Amino acid sequence: MKLPHISILVMACMLLVLFVSGCAKEQMIEREDPNFHYNRGLTYYKESDYRSAKYHFTQAIMINSDNDEAYFNRGRTNDALKFYSLSISDYRLAIVINPKHVLAHRNLAKAYAKKGFFDKALKTANDALSICIDLKIKKEL
Repeated sequence: MKLPHISILVMACMLLVLFVSGCAKEQMIEREDPNFHYNRGLTYYKESDYRSAKYHFTQAIMINSDNDEAYFNRGRTNDALKFYSLSISDYRLAIVINPKHVLAHRNLAKAYAKKGFFDKALKTANDALSICIDLKIKKEL
């Protein structure tokens, strides 16, 4: 009579091990997915949890350093935290990856102004305006 109980216990333990290993694998995939971290960063940013947002944008960048949007949004997060020198670096990296990223140019100009670099702010704002004009002309063609 004890044998069926032991068999059921062994089967339950095996199922538990399979379930736990499946969950661990899913968590590992999430840790390696830049989109997971990027989207989590956006969620935290919208909730004004800027430290958590910055962590996840940084994780997304560490996995995929060519993600201009991750740099741009980490820059926005650094702006919200009043880390203007860091936001300037992030916006500049977003622009290196995507020179036509108008919002990165615009936010870079604002960050320069907040740091008192008004000449750089004006030049960057003009760059953003030039890109907008170029994009509008190309769209009309």
